[in-house]
Amino acid sequence: SVSSNEGGTGAVASADPTVGAPPTMTKAFGAGTVVFGQSVSLAFTMTNTNTTVSTTGLGFTDNLPSGLTVATPNGLVNTCGGTATAVASSSVVQLSGGSLAAGASCTFSVNVIGTSVGSKNNSALVTSANLGNGNTANASIAVLAATPTLSVTNTPTAYTGSAIAAQVACLGGGTATVTNYSNGTNYNSANAPTAAGNYTVTANCAQSANYSAQNGLTASFVINAAVTQTPISNTALLTLAGLLAAAGWWTLEQRQRA
Repeated sequence: SVSSNEGGTGAVASADPTVGAPPTMTKAFGAGTVVFGQSVSLAFTMTNTNTTVSTTGLGFTDNLPSGLTVATPNGLVNTCGGTATAVASSSVVQLSGGSLAAGASCTFSVNVIGTSVGSKNNSALVTSANLGNGNTANASIAVLAATPTLSVTNTPTAYTGSAIAAQVACLGGGTATVTNYSNGTNYNSANAPTAAGNYTVTANCAQSANYSAQNGLTASFVINAAVTQTPISNTALLTLAGLLAAAGWWTLEQRQRA
C-alpha cells in the first residue's frame, strides 16, 4: 500500500495483466549458400513469450533483397494462421492476421531462388495488433555462380561433302572456345568435322555475370551419312507394267481398247 502523513493510505499498485511483451521472431535460410538459379528455404519462427496473454494480429512483411525471389513452386508452409502471401517470382513474403497462444511458437517457411550472384542480407520486423511491434530478424545468404553446360547443334545433320558448321554454345555462360572435335578414331582437330560420324566436342566457357568459367566441357552430336535416292528407271516401270498385265491387271487405256 501507499501512505502519506497527510493523505492517508492509498490503493495497492499492481501490473495490468492484459498487457504483455510483443512477439519475437527469428529467421534463417536453409543453407549458408545457394547456387544461382537454385532454390533454398527461408524460415521464420515467431514466439509469444507471455505466460497469460495471447498475441493477435501477428504478422510481418519481408521485402526480399535484390537477387532473391520467391521460387516456383513456393513450398509455402504456415502454422501461424492468418493470411500468408508468397507469390512465385515476386520479391515480397508476407503474413497478416496470425495469432499465438500464450507461450506458443509458430513457423512460416517459403522457398526462394537466387537470381543474381553475391551476398544477400534480409531483414523483417514482426508486428502484432494487441502487443505492438517486436524485433527485427535478420538472415544472410551468399548466391554462388553456377556452372555452365555445353550445347552443340550442327546444320545440316547429314554430311554433304563440306565441313559441318557445328554451333557450339555455353548455356548460361560466356563465349565458347572449341579446343577439339573427336570421333574417337581418326579425327582429332579444332577444325569443324569433315566427315560423317559420332563426335565429341571439347570447349572452354568464359565467365559471365552469374556463371563461372569452365574448361574442358564436352558435348556429343552425330553427323549422319549423306542419303542418296536411286530413281526408278523406265525399264523398271515397264517391267512392273508387264507383270501386272500378266497377272490380269489391265490399265484403263487397255480396257477401253478392249
